[in-house]
Amino acid sequence: LDWFWYQWFFTTYTVDQSIESVTRRGTNEIVTIDDRGDMAMPIILRVDYTNGTSDTVIQKASVWFAGTRHVAMTIPLRGKTVRTVTLDPDNRFQDLDRTNNVWKGTQ
Repeated sequence: LDWFWYQWFFTTYTVDQSIESVTRRGTNEIVTIDDRGDMAMPIILRVDYTNGTSDTVIQKASVWFAGTRHVAMTIPLRGKTVRTVTLDPDNRFQDLDRTNNVWKGTQ
């Protein structure tokens, strides 16, 4: 966890992840996440469906280590319809701009 401690205690890096798009592709939903900050943090998504159920999908922070700034995550729908997608639903990270952390689809 050296990367974690270094970023939090020895830099002025910021966390700023955003949901850039949510698109349906066949039987999946593709959620594209942008990393606009300097600090690598895991991606934690809560996907809420119109039937009242939800799933949490996690991608490790290492996805950012190679320098990529965009990650597309595939969410299998299994016959469900997405109502909302929330990035960091429990507010674990000090995200710089939370206004782009929620996508609202079918209500």
